[in-house]
Amino acid sequence: GFKFIYTIHSSKLDVYLTAKKWVAQQILNKAFKIVAVSNALNQKIKTEYHYNKGVVIPNVVAGKSSEAECLDAIFHFEYCIAVGRLVELKQFDKLIDTYCNSDLPKRGVHLVILGKGEEKENLLKQIENLELTKFVHLPGFRNDAICYIKGARFLVLSSKYEGFPMVVLEALNAGTPVISFDCETGPSELVQDEYNGLLVKNQDFSALHKALERMVNDNCLYDFCKENAKTSVTSYSKEKISGKWLDLVNKNIK
Repeated sequence: GFKFIYTIHSSKLDVYLTAKKWVAQQILNKAFKIVAVSNALNQKIKTEYHYNKGVVIPNVVAGKSSEAECLDAIFHFEYCIAVGRLVELKQFDKLIDTYCNSDLPKRGVHLVILGKGEEKENLLKQIENLELTKFVHLPGFRNDAICYIKGARFLVLSSKYEGFPMVVLEALNAGTPVISFDCETGPSELVQDEYNGLLVKNQDFSALHKALERMVNDNCLYDFCKENAKTSVTSYSKEKISGKWLDLVNKNIK
């Protein structure tokens, strides 16, 4: 007799709704609402399952850290950053190769990858084989990740797929521009190409290579994107997103 709401965070729908469509359809039919974290994700659910009761409520941006809290976390060299679990999905191995083949190491721009996971040893071996131990850093999981993000020149997202990448939202809110693949869902609703970052053709690592170099070599573009980063995500404040949840609950569940 209860009304219940599902929230879906990834474009890989079978993670949430199972690989069996008839089971997924049962779940959807019994749900009061399905909340998707991005418009594209909501549209995918609608298209694949003919489900019209979907609601879009994005994730909320986290609170900011003060300058004092971040002083000890910032490296004393220029760097770009990637953040996430060290798993195949995030494609950090391909990101490292792309970084290696770019002119960023020659320009003295390091690559920092925050996170922990099963791929750590493989990534360390890759970094060593590429003779990049002085330029590519794996500090592990950090509770103060936002401080590292805030100190970076820009953040890179190289995932196979996303739903609504929180790390992109957090980076922009910290005033850090973003380079991201235009995944099936998520990044295009946050990253405005050449306004607060660069949106790269999905899974095109050659285009990602060029984007990395543009964000380092084109200072006018970089300054413009940095200037616009924080204000571009004001609609994801805690007040505005919590208001959407309250509206959903108070107006519809009686």
